Amino acid sequence: GGINGICTAWQLAKAGWDGIVVVEKEFLASGASGAALGGIRTGFSEAAKIRRAKYGLDFYKNAEKIIGKPVGWYEGGYVYLAYDNKTYDSFNSALKLWDNEGVKYEFTSDVNLMSKWLPGLDRNNIVGAVLFPEAGGANPFISAYHIAEDAKRMGVEFITDTQVIDIYVENDVVKGCMCSSGIRIEAEHIVNAAGSYAVRVSRMAGIDLGSTVFIDRHESLITEKMPMWLDPLVVNYHPELSGYWQQKRMEGTGAKEGELVACFTPSQPLYGYNTYSDVYCLSRMAQSILLCQPNLENVGIVRSYAHHY
Repeated sequence: GGINGICTAWQLAKAGWDGIVVVEKEFLASGASGAALGGIRTGFSEAAKIRRAKYGLDFYKNAEKIIGKPVGWYEGGYVYLAYDNKTYDSFNSALKLWDNEGVKYEFTSDVNLMSKWLPGLDRNNIVGAVLFPEAGGANPFISAYHIAEDAKRMGVEFITDTQVIDIYVENDVVKGCMCSSGIRIEAEHIVNAAGSYAVRVSRMAGIDLGSTVFIDRHESLITEKMPMWLDPLVVNYHPELSGYWQQKRMEGTGAKEGELVACFTPSQPLYGYNTYSDVYCLSRMAQSILLCQPNLENVGIVRSYAHHY
């Protein structure tokens, strides 16, 4: 019942499949999808990722026409920041790939131009930056629920507050699954879109992905609201203080104010399923943000959290 499962069901229904059932153990977007920043970009270093991302970017930009309802899309761009020559060179080495794949970007070492992209940028120590003007973000919850509504219109059934507890396999062929509610669903095909629970679900079918799938844990903080002033999602590639943040427009493109949501991946991640944040997140992300935009030093932090990808 996250964005991957919802969109997979939507795509299958659109392609003419019927009898599609999505099983969610809580409510739609209750996991990593709801905790996500919602950024959508194409500035990757692999062609396959770029092509997938371009499809997604095109969908979200045109979602209101495609599904008939908004998804909270806002084209504010992405800005990658380099604070050392190694990172700057890695940006530079990706330019040919981005050109070949049709990714729109601006690459610069001009601090005056970077300051136009990022209000309040500390011009000291910055080496270079890349702007991806077509990138942006969407509201994770609005996206999930509105795409699900369109999927329902095409006949997809959503079962919430229900967990898959077993998958039936006979002679290496999937036959269906058992739910915590006692319902058995007969199925020739099962799509595992369980996110950070995907390894556990795969084991129900006798497939062990434990040695091949790594679950990434991100910690995040949310600030108090402030007048809208920051368009792009900022990605700080500092070798010791990396992180990324964006001012959210949760009320839509006409929002007058919004909070900052900031995230990073701990260098020593906790193992196991753990969505609790810690005080290190607050200190670490504050340093990352203030390195780039010291004008945010008096902004209050409302809460912090963590989730898995």
